[in-house]
Amino acid sequence: DSKLKYFIIYHLFLLVATISSKILRQAMKDMISHNYDRFSKVGSSSAFSGFMARTADATTTYSLDILYSGSGVLRRSNMNIYAASNGAMLHGLQVAIEAQGMESLIAAKPDEGEEDLESFAGMSALLFDVQLRPVTFFKGYSDLMSKMFSMSGEPMNVVKGLILLTDHSQVIQLQSGLKANAEFQGGLAIDISGGMEVSLWYRESKTSVNNKGAMVVTGNVTVDMDFVRTGMEVSFETEASLDFITTVQFSEYPFLVCMQMDKTTFPFSESLTKYESLPSGKSYVSRRGHKQLLPGSEFPLHQENSNMCKRVFDSDW
Repeated sequence: DSKLKYFIIYHLFLLVATISSKILRQAMKDMISHNYDRFSKVGSSSAFSGFMARTADATTTYSLDILYSGSGVLRRSNMNIYAASNGAMLHGLQVAIEAQGMESLIAAKPDEGEEDLESFAGMSALLFDVQLRPVTFFKGYSDLMSKMFSMSGEPMNVVKGLILLTDHSQVIQLQSGLKANAEFQGGLAIDISGGMEVSLWYRESKTSVNNKGAMVVTGNVTVDMDFVRTGMEVSFETEASLDFITTVQFSEYPFLVCMQMDKTTFPFSESLTKYESLPSGKSYVSRRGHKQLLPGSEFPLHQENSNMCKRVFDSDW
């Protein structure tokens, strides 16, 4: 009857599942077929890390991770900046550029299973471990063509704003019995933008990530007495720009890929002001300051990248 039929079908399913499970476990034990080299996607990658700044109290490092498809087209790039001090680690910035389906635009062979992917390129960012709104450069061939003919050359903005780094006020009791009032404030202005340009005529693509920042920190310490008021003000300010550029030439195969990470020349200034005022109205002020331009530099990457950049830019590199 029907109950016997369901009973037989149920046990047949159990038998098939058991046999399939045994075959699967045997295949998983075979390291010749079950390994990363067989199951990983076709492509290549590049990774590098280094120091941006090192002092006795703090260290700032950067890292680059780039993944390419089997045809040498950019799939994903990650740029990270970390700061470490006294055993604490801060993930200050991460900028990621993702792309897919670019092979159809340059008549390159797509990887297996990615033949029908829609062309897409976009960028996302993390700032102090906070995910920011992602930005789409283009989605689809028609969107790319319309933006190529209407683009102004300006990069797309990811985030722009002001961050209050510190706002501290404290009363310090001195051994003499007097009290000192201390106030410190610090602010950071940031501007992160990126862009992607594709030239079908010159068979070249360029992705750029521009990170700009300006920081100002001020401090004021005053001591009030019956016969005199004295104090000191300190401040320093700086602004800097860090650019990450990837240039790909697909006029020949394999494609030529050049990565650049540049820090532009930036100013740094600091000032110290001491003042005293008497009840009679007399005041004394002493000011001292220092300004300098810190030279820019290009952060080193691996030697293979340098050799590739020489071929991309010929004698200009």
